[in-house]
Amino acid sequence: MFFPSKMQIGKITVPNKYSRNVTNALQEFCCMEFVDVEHKVHAATTEEREQKDRINDYLNRLSKLIMILDLDREEFPKKKVEIDVSSLENVFEFTKNFLGKIESSTLSYYEKLDKLEKIIGLVKHLGGISPTELSQEGEYFSTLIGTVENEDALEIEWKVHEVTENICFFDSYQLDEYERVVVIYTMNKHSDAIKRILRVYGFRELNFSDIIAGSELSLQSLDPEALKREKKECEKQLTEINEQYGLQLLAAEEQLTVEKNGLDVSTLFRRTPYGTTVMFGWLSKSQRKKVGKIVSEHTNNTGEFEFQESKLKKEETPTNLEHKKFFGPLMSLVTGYGTPLHHELDPTLFMFITFPLIFGLMFADVGHGGVLAFLSALALIAKRRKISVNEFVDYFIKGSELMLLCGISSVFFGFVFGSVFGDHFGSVHHPAHPATPLGYILQEINPVFWFSPMEGHGTVTFLAFQLAPLMTLLVLSFFVGALQITLGLIIRFSLALRRGHFLEAITVPLMLIWLYWGALWVVYNAMPRNAEGYITRFSININGIMADPTQLGILAIIPLVIMMLGLLMMHGGEGAMEGLEYALALLSNTISYGRILALNAVHAVLSVLILAPFIDIGLSVGVPSLWIVGILLNTVLVGLLEGLLAFVHTLRLHWVEWFSKFYSGTGKGFVPTTIERQFTTPISRTIA
Repeated sequence: MFFPSKMQIGKITVPNKYSRNVTNALQEFCCMEFVDVEHKVHAATTEEREQKDRINDYLNRLSKLIMILDLDREEFPKKKVEIDVSSLENVFEFTKNFLGKIESSTLSYYEKLDKLEKIIGLVKHLGGISPTELSQEGEYFSTLIGTVENEDALEIEWKVHEVTENICFFDSYQLDEYERVVVIYTMNKHSDAIKRILRVYGFRELNFSDIIAGSELSLQSLDPEALKREKKECEKQLTEINEQYGLQLLAAEEQLTVEKNGLDVSTLFRRTPYGTTVMFGWLSKSQRKKVGKIVSEHTNNTGEFEFQESKLKKEETPTNLEHKKFFGPLMSLVTGYGTPLHHELDPTLFMFITFPLIFGLMFADVGHGGVLAFLSALALIAKRRKISVNEFVDYFIKGSELMLLCGISSVFFGFVFGSVFGDHFGSVHHPAHPATPLGYILQEINPVFWFSPMEGHGTVTFLAFQLAPLMTLLVLSFFVGALQITLGLIIRFSLALRRGHFLEAITVPLMLIWLYWGALWVVYNAMPRNAEGYITRFSININGIMADPTQLGILAIIPLVIMMLGLLMMHGGEGAMEGLEYALALLSNTISYGRILALNAVHAVLSVLILAPFIDIGLSVGVPSLWIVGILLNTVLVGLLEGLLAFVHTLRLHWVEWFSKFYSGTGKGFVPTTIERQFTTPISRTIA
């Protein structure tokens, strides 16, 4: 739960004729990362090279047809085609059969459609003059009409004018993003020179006779409306091919991609002189039974499967993080910093508590948090139904589980601090609510469960502190930071003990905990108190700290010295300096948690700046409902801006202040070979 899954090397030995089926089955189960343990990558056989060449050829042809028919894999109906995958030849036969039905006609219609679009544009550009009249060669003059790349047109025009000494007519217009149609009318004696120039630039001549062959169009008069009808007919034919064969195209491409991946993976296998294939790969220990069953089923019980001791370096062991889907966004934040080593603690479950907690303290608001939770719930539904909106919204959808927790936490702390849609109850600036149903409800509830940070008078008692509300929130921020930093040090201590690094465990994390809480205690005792023993002013008294040298030495100096001596023994002079850096980092890390107060205050100030004018104007003009308009505007502006800021700063506190205490993030992620089937259902998977 708190550590990555234990990984081991699995060894699979199967007869050669079953290797393809076993490989594809393991990819479909998505449980094994194949590796070349023995560093003996076999050279592909002649048969394998030929198979890969055929697959690449088919994939290129399929990709071109998919592009022509504009097939969208994401929006295509989620239907599946059954494909006999018992042998690679069956897959080739399936692809070959339907390609023979549609490839030639599809390419023909596409090329004709492309040329028709060019002629339609040309006819329009020439203002009704038939391009065939221009393209007819005379005794002294001739015309060339075709297409070139956009970027080459100006250069071609300059060269044509130079070659003909400006005795020519050159015209062009942009056809699309990439091509221009050019019309060149010149004397026949310059024709050969111009054609040589055009060949260099890949000039593609428009042959009108070929384009209109088999249609009702006449070379003598290319009617724009007739051209458009011919274009529409081509589009209709392509649409029919799309509807009839689109699914088969996508299915064939998917299965051939599977076969190509299988051949790529097979280069990691070892062929033996005994007609068997040996596969090695990383897999989780929990998958042992399932892998053994796959090997037996797909080899007619002739294959062998066993675990072996890894011969690879420990740092090459991949890390497999296994969590429920609900923890996916948090796991993404962890791996965004870096993948844990296979023996390192996975902080995902700790962040399940700490991330929403800190975010809620920064973004404490019942209304804004409720809106965030509601939108997150909708995003979670969209995620389950695989709905995509746009790139920005899709990021929110992907993280909907985490944002739902953050929204709930914001609502909770909104009640704690008395903030509803930016309206801070208990604040001296809190006005009487306008005469609206929502205003009456909020005025009646007055939801301040603890204290309002924006309250400008009075004091709040927290631990041994009795301070103004805003300063109390600062103390609370540092207290949360101290607890999280200490948690990181405790984790580092336990990990060092777990790996048998007892000297490191004692001299670094344990001494840091001693130093950290000792220093906090010294500072705490040096703060001024009233007659009742409460700290009433948040200030550090240097004289008070130095007043008891014995306490200072035991609680702060001794652990610092022990840590530096231990690091000196383990790492030399650099280690001692590193210990001093550790100690100073504790101070800066703790101060950094003051951003909890800062973000909470920013939320409050921005909300007041937007909300207060609407309340005042609404009351002055007798339109109380303007208060609701202010709430809506406040929710959109503050919710988006400050919500994003709170998320970024919460992430920073975890990545910089917390992870630095125990987490390296230098591991290698477990990447099992996998098959993603969207359009295919494999059948007849075994060989008799």
